[in-house]
This record gives sequence, structure tokens and C-alpha cells, in this order.
Amino acid sequence: MIWLLRKDSIGRNGMLCTDAKPVELRIGVPSLSTGCYSVTGWKTHEGRVCAVFEVKKESKPCLQVQVPPFITDLALAIRGQELHRAQVFRDGR
Repeated sequence: MIWLLRKDSIGRNGMLCTDAKPVELRIGVPSLSTGCYSVTGWKTHEGRVCAVFEVKKESKPCLQVQVPPFITDLALAIRGQELHRAQVFRDGR
């Protein structure tokens, strides 16, 4: 789980500005094995999924993830495809 929180759009009241321009970025996630990963993006202030996609880690030191555009903050759940498939099989979902 990764939580991205903008620090460049904090208003005078200490709250994140919801009228800021969306930011797009790429992050590197270290310490993951080579393989395929499922990424789910959550808009935390709305409590909803905003993106679901897959990424593949090759031989680079970090998993490269193109983050969906976000205004205030964004949570990313990253899980290995093999682990996810095993859970779906076990839970029947």
C-alpha cells in the first residue's frame, strides 16, 4: 500500500486544495520481485476506486508505476498477480 499526499497545494487553513491542477507522475517501488503486479488506485476523499491496471517488473531495481492523475491524495494497492490469483481461487471470488 502506498499513499501519495501532495504537499504543494495546502491552503492557509491547512487543508489540501481541491481546486489544484491534477498532478501526474511516475514512481519507483523498491524491494519487489520480478513479475506482474495488479495496481488499484483509490481516491481517498471520495472512497472509490479510480484506476485498476497491471504493471510488469523486469530486471530494474524498482517497479515503475505511472500514477493516475490526482488532485489531493491517492492510495495505491499493489499486489503480485500470483498472490492475487491464489486468493481468488481460495475465496471463490
